[in-house]
Amino acid sequence: MMRWPRPATRASEQDANNLLRACQRHLANDGSTIIAVTAATPGQPGTTHTEHEQVLLPAAKAAGLRHLHDIVPLPATDGRDSFTYTTAPADTASDRDTDPDTPRQTTSTTLVIFGHPRRRP
Repeated sequence: MMRWPRPATRASEQDANNLLRACQRHLANDGSTIIAVTAATPGQPGTTHTEHEQVLLPAAKAAGLRHLHDIVPLPATDGRDSFTYTTAPADTASDRDTDPDTPRQTTSTTLVIFGHPRRRP
């Protein structure tokens, strides 16, 4: 498991290529590489999840890895986060919540899972 974006990275495409190639070389046939992607939420300043994916997905493919799935946190009604598997953006409760006292997240973290091309999700 590693985080993205990596600290002090200027050339994100090359860094992603190097990182995922190294992971692929050390990955067992049934193993997974998990990248915790921290992104700005829509409408907030910063790099979005889509922009991070535009770097990571081609780098994974070039390294011979397959995008298996994403794990995304969703706010739960009891105030704790729960996780769900998805590969597409979803409407969450925080997007619909209009209570002005509810703190707003300005970043979100998604776990992006990669594996060998023959590995099933």
